[in-house]
Amino acid sequence: MNKDMDEKMDENGQDEKINIYKLFRKTLSILSWSLIVIIMLVSIGTILNSYGIINFKYFNNYLIMQLTLLLGFLLWGIKLYFYSYRYPSYRKYSIIFFIFGFIQLVFLVSNVY
Repeated sequence: MNKDMDEKMDENGQDEKINIYKLFRKTLSILSWSLIVIIMLVSIGTILNSYGIINFKYFNNYLIMQLTLLLGFLLWGIKLYFYSYRYPSYRKYSIIFFIFGFIQLVFLVSNVY
């Protein structure tokens, strides 16, 4: 069999490009769900610090919370965009996440925290 570099097959006969794409989607899913957990922990820490229950110097303002929300919105926007070929309604959800991410970026740049 004569195989080009673009048409490499693995031992199961599947195209390597498809495997890399699946790996990318799986990695993106794991990262996005992990970031949800981090956002929840940062939100809880910020609320507890705001009410004076605990005192963390990094949670004195909302900068950490805005940064994690920005990363979360962008990551979920990318994730939903990659799934939009299968589910067409995900394209509008990804646009909404990108808009929310842009709004967070505007607040970060204008020092609203």
